[in-house]
Amino acid sequence: MSEQMDASNNNEGVGVDVTAILVHPNSHPIMKLAEPALNVLFEQFQERSHETIRPELAHCVGLIGYVMLNEGEPKFAEWIFEYLNEVRKSDVQRQLLINAFRHSIQNEDEMLCLTNSIQQISEQLKKILESIVHAPLMIAAITDTIIDLSRIYPQIFQDIFVDIVDILIGWYIEPLPTDRILEYISQALHKFRPFWVEQIEATTLTLLDNFIEDADNYAQQFELHGNDDDDDIGAFTDKIAALYRLKTKHANTAVCILLEVFSQFDEQLQNDIFDFIIQQTRLHTQDWPYEADVNFLRLIMKIVDLSDHDSCAKLASSIFAVNSRLWLYRFLYSNSLIQDVLQLFNRLLRIKSIPVVQQVYQAILADMTSNFNVLLNVLEQKTIVIGSGSVLQLTN
Repeated sequence: MSEQMDASNNNEGVGVDVTAILVHPNSHPIMKLAEPALNVLFEQFQERSHETIRPELAHCVGLIGYVMLNEGEPKFAEWIFEYLNEVRKSDVQRQLLINAFRHSIQNEDEMLCLTNSIQQISEQLKKILESIVHAPLMIAAITDTIIDLSRIYPQIFQDIFVDIVDILIGWYIEPLPTDRILEYISQALHKFRPFWVEQIEATTLTLLDNFIEDADNYAQQFELHGNDDDDDIGAFTDKIAALYRLKTKHANTAVCILLEVFSQFDEQLQNDIFDFIIQQTRLHTQDWPYEADVNFLRLIMKIVDLSDHDSCAKLASSIFAVNSRLWLYRFLYSNSLIQDVLQLFNRLLRIKSIPVVQQVYQAILADMTSNFNVLLNVLEQKTIVIGSGSVLQLTN
């Protein structure tokens, strides 16, 4: 253990010394060696045997780029994009080089070294973002770089803003990205707020209209190709499900934000909110992807916190109804979603309302009955009933 710590300390010392040399005030001689050094690093970067140290090699590339740009030498950008083209078939290598470029521009807001080439750089970044197909994690690397440069050169990125947003929004209707990636995209789009505001009439509203039109087009195509093979139907279903996930997520988030405005509910608002929730609990797998329910669960817990405790009995009866969407989550593969549901159940159990607590315990007992009877059937034993033995029925 002590040897590992010594090695780690030695590595840290080397890193500091290298950085100090690279950014030395008299670094002009180093500039003569910068490009040859970059070529050697890139050659090693491409070696398969160096896969484990490839991130460190990319970090060194970024350090040299940082020095070059701080010395007023924009040629590093030309070099990095040339080699990005060479490794275009490897998303891992592209991601590392993009991170190296992002590291190199840390002081660009003061140096403005890339002023004369930023137009070309912005177009190249857009092409790379557009080319991402099977590597959702690379979206963060390239988008973060675009966001950084857009803050320094807003007038340039104003021209490609629509294209960038269009590409990012396109990931919402792909079946590949995880909730984490979609959450990142949502945050990234928010960081473009100055551009949204600047182009609210010319662009923002138009993009929203186009998004709604895309949803309608997919629905129409689904109807037209209803008798096609399963693969075609599956493709349409995935697109529609992704769009639905997006809309429900933001609808639930918007309602949750609106609830922050109210210190308490009036009766009409509470009824409307409860109806909004109950309708969603009745949707089945084929209607709505489970991953969309993260925001839905947060909304329910927010409502439970704000509502009158006795009135939550109506909400509980919907949650614990037969085949309720939330009640089926206990058997899902998503551990995080299961934990969210358990948190909701615990929240309901803490409510000081006898009708609500009764419904929760009745549902738990019914679940225990079901689980025991599965085992008893296998053992060819007589089934049992614990408590009432039945889960609450949905009421209209």
